[in-house]
Amino acid sequence: MNRLILALFGGLFLCSPAFAADSTVSSMPAASTLDGTELIYCVQGGTDRKCTGNQVKTLSSTSAFTTQTGANYPIVATDVFTVLYLNNASNQVPTIPQAGTTGFETGKYLEVCNIGAGTQTITPATSTIGGAANYALPAGSAASPKCIGVNSDGTNYKLDLTGVGAALVASGTAAMGTSAISSATCATAVTVAATGVATTDVITASFNGDPTAVTGYVPLTTGMLAIIPYPTANNVNFKVCNNTAGSITPGAITLNWRVVR
Repeated sequence: MNRLILALFGGLFLCSPAFAADSTVSSMPAASTLDGTELIYCVQGGTDRKCTGNQVKTLSSTSAFTTQTGANYPIVATDVFTVLYLNNASNQVPTIPQAGTTGFETGKYLEVCNIGAGTQTITPATSTIGGAANYALPAGSAASPKCIGVNSDGTNYKLDLTGVGAALVASGTAAMGTSAISSATCATAVTVAATGVATTDVITASFNGDPTAVTGYVPLTTGMLAIIPYPTANNVNFKVCNNTAGSITPGAITLNWRVVR
């Protein structure tokens, strides 16, 4: 079975989806070892989510949820095994201590949710998070929070991205240049400011109208211009390159673009 639900002291014991039929579940601890009775959410005997070894952790309706509105919130040990809501209108860089240090040992887990308009770039000290130096949690709202699970393996942090989904980071338009482009060269890149865009993002772009009658974009046996999009920090960029044998002076054309993550 994938989930096990047991009545326990007025609450629920929930095994995560990682719990399999052939898993070995250790003995249920005595009530005195529980740190709450409203909701128990873990796989006993494992390190998934809110368990450390055989220790059962619980979510309490009065203490397990906190909201931080300050700038660049430093995640602390008391945030572990809770749901942490970050709420700020501008981009922030919340920090988290090195995985494996006190309070963030192997198996320690917390849920981080962004309910503000600003991107929250979670940045560990020394450790990686999801294999990178930081993780940019996109903007959300109280009605539609963007949440990730952060789990320490004792050295680095692993991510559970099931609560994030695809969120719009930035969108806009970009007008391509109309100056002559020599054969086998590219025009100067058109750069558009796009707050929150990272170099790891992918740009989706399309023409805002039919380009096949616009000089440079007409399908010909001699070839046509190519547009190359690429991100830089807080920008999207578009280069128009001429792969034909002669110079081309392109007509005016505009792109619609967006970045989601």
